[in-house]
Amino acid sequence: MQGLTTEQLQREKDDALGFRERRHASWTENYKLFRDRVTTNRLTQRQSVNVPLMKATLKTLMAKFSKPTGLYFDELGNDKQREIFKNEYWRAFVRETRLPIKERVDDLQVLLYGRTFQKLNVVAGKPLIEIIDPFDVLVDRYMDPADIETAAFVIHTGIFRRLADVERNALYDKSAVAKLRELFATREGLVKADDNRSRMQERSDRLRAMGLQDVEFPQLSETYVELNEHQRKEWNAEKGEVEVIVYVTAEGETLMRKPLREILGVNFYTWESWASDVERTDFWSDGEADVVRGPNQVLNVWYSQLAENRTLRSFGMQYFDSTNENFRPQTFAPAPFGWYPVPGNPNDMVKRIEIPDLSESIDEMKYVTSLVEAATAASAIEKGTGTEKRITLGEVELLAANAMDRVEGIADLRLANRIALGEKWSKLVDANAGKLDAVKLYKRSASGNVYPRTVKATDWLSRSGYACRVTSEAENEEQTMAAIQKGFAMRQLFPGNAEFERILKERGLDLMGVSVEERQNIMEADKQVQPEMLALAQGGAQPLAQPLPVEPTPA
Repeated sequence: MQGLTTEQLQREKDDALGFRERRHASWTENYKLFRDRVTTNRLTQRQSVNVPLMKATLKTLMAKFSKPTGLYFDELGNDKQREIFKNEYWRAFVRETRLPIKERVDDLQVLLYGRTFQKLNVVAGKPLIEIIDPFDVLVDRYMDPADIETAAFVIHTGIFRRLADVERNALYDKSAVAKLRELFATREGLVKADDNRSRMQERSDRLRAMGLQDVEFPQLSETYVELNEHQRKEWNAEKGEVEVIVYVTAEGETLMRKPLREILGVNFYTWESWASDVERTDFWSDGEADVVRGPNQVLNVWYSQLAENRTLRSFGMQYFDSTNENFRPQTFAPAPFGWYPVPGNPNDMVKRIEIPDLSESIDEMKYVTSLVEAATAASAIEKGTGTEKRITLGEVELLAANAMDRVEGIADLRLANRIALGEKWSKLVDANAGKLDAVKLYKRSASGNVYPRTVKATDWLSRSGYACRVTSEAENEEQTMAAIQKGFAMRQLFPGNAEFERILKERGLDLMGVSVEERQNIMEADKQVQPEMLALAQGGAQPLAQPLPVEPTPA
């Protein structure tokens, strides 16, 4: 087994971990605030209360841009039948893998942590897209944050597999697996690599905050081993090209080193990633939750003080003159309506303990909340809570439009990620055509009858390849409707232009969401329309049956 040694891989991993771990504390706090968990202390946060500013803000943003993504593959050789099969296979994949739900998880991660990851694979004859926790991914610090293919390496940590499954994997080195078996022969439970303990500790803090106490040592019936998968780009002198090499390590042993082309038939990272606030110098950029975290913590302190202030004021505690021998209250312990001795004469006999009202801080809390709304474009109007001051309908529409313009910046980055992910998915399924199981699909005809069809990879394989285009359904409908309206406005500039009319009709069919077969049938039928009807549809004059008489030209 050639390539990097286990020690070299470990040094590479340690460097990437040091580059990322500065974000761990912020990620954990963001997650706890989103899950409505706070840490109490004796000075500032004495009450276990949380202002749900984090959840309200992120939910509002997700409602604006987190829509199911429409993905379509255009066959570049104009083979519509293969194109139909490829897209029907994609739709079946979306349904079976519940991809819209995974997209919601992906969008939440980018808001909480500023960065999210998707990983492609082929498992048991089916393609797979996984959403990976940023705590489980390490990357090259010198890569271009906009393109994961520029990274020298991508490391997937926290992969837990049963030792028995590791032994059955034919890709792993048998001698290295035998050492693992010897090491864990009499051990059951969760075995974590020693070098990952600090990283796993911070990752486990989130689950502990949710009440899971056995996160480090669960009671398992079998031995689970943590694996690390390194995907690296290395130069192959014999082929004269850069290859993606996959290493798998565990407990100081290298279980596998193979080119990715031998495993999945592709030579690119099976990863994609995107950030909502991408920047050039730092791959681990901030997310919207980082903007909300500080103000949310301040609000929690004030809210906690308000709650304790109201509680203390309701106790009715009193001072009394302890030097007066004729007055000895029986309640000495601090308690509601208790009496507390002081050396001296507080107002001759009794003085009530005054606890000031802190209700004026509510206005300050509203001010802090407004700062967060301005920074994240999740205003009160966007949240559906309204505002106290009276504003006109036009002002409401303007505020909502301004907020939406800023949220669309996130949506644009999201769509760029989906395009890259769709292209990699398409190439991956084509490269693994022989490994994929056939899928039985059902199609409803125009008459309403349902017809089954078994689709195999050979049905959509194309020498020309496929181009991926992706937009959200809501945005696609909005843009198509706007284009149709502009088309009708520009129609008078191109009277009788058959090509302009064809494009306008196809845009209308896009808005209707008809299938490829229905589109072909409609457009074929349209070609058979009589010239008189076509002229009428274009708004022109109907041709006359007899030509107009021509008057003789005077001499």
